Amino acid sequence: MSASENRTENQTEHQAEKPAEHRAVPFVVGAYPMLPPNDEDRHGAAALYAALADLGWVDGIELPFREALDAPTPWLAEQLAGRFTQCVVTAIPGTMGRAGADPSFAIGGVVRAMGTGAHLGGGSSLVAEADESDRSFLNYTPRVEIVTNVEPDHLDSYGTAEAFETAFVDFAHRLVPGGLLVACAADAGALRLAQSAAAEGLRVVTYSFAGPDTLPGGVLVGEGHVHLDIQERGASSTRGLLTLTTADGREPAGGTGEEPHHGPVELVLAVPGDHVALDAAGAWAAGIELGVDPALMARSLGAFGGTGRRFEDRGEADGVRVIDDYAHHPTEIARALEAGRGAAGGGRLIACFQPHLFSRTRIFAEEFGRALAAADLVVLTDVYPAREEPEPGVTGELVVDAARAAGADVRYVPDKTGLPAALADLVRGGDLVMTLGAGDITRVGPALLERLGASRS
Repeated sequence: MSASENRTENQTEHQAEKPAEHRAVPFVVGAYPMLPPNDEDRHGAAALYAALADLGWVDGIELPFREALDAPTPWLAEQLAGRFTQCVVTAIPGTMGRAGADPSFAIGGVVRAMGTGAHLGGGSSLVAEADESDRSFLNYTPRVEIVTNVEPDHLDSYGTAEAFETAFVDFAHRLVPGGLLVACAADAGALRLAQSAAAEGLRVVTYSFAGPDTLPGGVLVGEGHVHLDIQERGASSTRGLLTLTTADGREPAGGTGEEPHHGPVELVLAVPGDHVALDAAGAWAAGIELGVDPALMARSLGAFGGTGRRFEDRGEADGVRVIDDYAHHPTEIARALEAGRGAAGGGRLIACFQPHLFSRTRIFAEEFGRALAAADLVVLTDVYPAREEPEPGVTGELVVDAARAAGADVRYVPDKTGLPAALADLVRGGDLVMTLGAGDITRVGPALLERLGASRS
């Protein structure tokens, strides 16, 4: 008798043992394994679900979207066909989707669990990544805005830092009447935006790593503040507490008539990095505004597995782990390397950076150097031009010089095609290599892993 025949027989026996009466509420299990990277893990995940079916008293299974439907074949859905009386395919296995809201979304990255950056949901909300680079975010009329930072960038388009900040003021005024601005008080520019918006009568909720007593004057900016208290930092996770403080006599943003919720609510993220947790605090505030229960919103955020090219683990070979990150602004690099330091443990942290845009390299070369100096070893390549024409005297060497001036150990490989070989010669077991940049630096990590696997296996 085959294993599958045996499982079917066992299932029949177990089902026969069920009470005759029909349960008013079916027992449905939600299981969310990591995205299977290979056939072996696929079989393991399928076996897990099959074991649940063999219990007999499990009526249904909730399948993550990509596991159930993705190419090359909908392997899991096919294998489980007929095993359960109910089969639920979750559209968004994270955040508001896990909270039952099923919003549509369009973002500039790929949600790892779904393999896509866009989704048409059945809910009433659309989550959109608003792009300030070309002022296109001024075409929106949002119900809720989350502003993580207002730190000057894209000065090739704006010209001055003042013009850049003015665009965000204009963006705040794009809110629909009664809409909410959620602004990060840990960023000076976003805090200024929150203050100006509140002074002009717009609804504002702030969030930061500290309590409301640390805000200017020790008073709330607007109607509420979210305090994120980091409790534990892991190599692949972050745990914290979220507390919402509201103005006297006010309900939480989007109040439901219940008592104001102050928390604390536990937040456990499946991705590392204080900056990621801070972003989650802003999303938590937005979820509450849209009517999601605070505890449920926090749990749903914990199911989010991250987006492509945001601290994305590309694999390990010969004891060398590779992380890829889109960071291309000095502050982004500093935050990514901070998370990388935690993930590296006792090993070396190696930053492999490709500057993006000649104008950004020229303007922020010193800032890039200081940020990169947090790594134990820095490997730099030349500028990825993207939409720009070369500028005389602007090359990756500007960042090389700045990083050395900041005390970094630097290697310069102008031709990026030479990066995998150069890195392979530099790394050793226990190292964490981070490829950083908005260009094609993302190809270096897999090439390095392939080279290490081929040469040292």
